[in-house]
Amino acid sequence: MDDTGGADGNFAYSNAPMNFLQIYDNDVIYASGLSGCTMLEITGSPANNVPPTCIASPTPDVVTTQTELDLASQKLLSIAESIRMW
Repeated sequence: MDDTGGADGNFAYSNAPMNFLQIYDNDVIYASGLSGCTMLEITGSPANNVPPTCIASPTPDVVTTQTELDLASQKLLSIAESIRMW
């Protein structure tokens, strides 16, 4: 693939499918109800035999976030291109 055309301003977008949703790790942590925990509390420390200590605490905001993620998933599935099996 030759990417040099974009550097010269000659890139032409031509109806390429863009069926994805970018979700950052902080969004997943928040939607899981773990936003009040440190990463060590969430994961523990397997090397030191320390188990996770954080317990998810779903709040109304967490429920709303999860609902939005579920809706985004449904919408992406509805616009996804079908796969042809030959």
